[in-house]
Amino acid sequence: DLLDHLRKLSRELDCTVGQLVIAWTLRQTGITCALIGAKRPDQITETAQAMELELSPDTIAKIDSWIAMCLH
Repeated sequence: DLLDHLRKLSRELDCTVGQLVIAWTLRQTGITCALIGAKRPDQITETAQAMELELSPDTIAKIDSWIAMCLH
């Protein structure tokens, strides 16, 4: 399932699933910002690191394909 794939990939990239999803979201065509909620200050720090996470075109395509599989 999608979350299992994202967990594995986030371990490979040494980031959290949240950081991975935010980084992917920010690299989508037409997206200029992402609104992110947090309950604790440390969550803000953690998720802000997503802006520095580099995703290769292959990684983005991989996530896109997993999402497409979930939608069908």
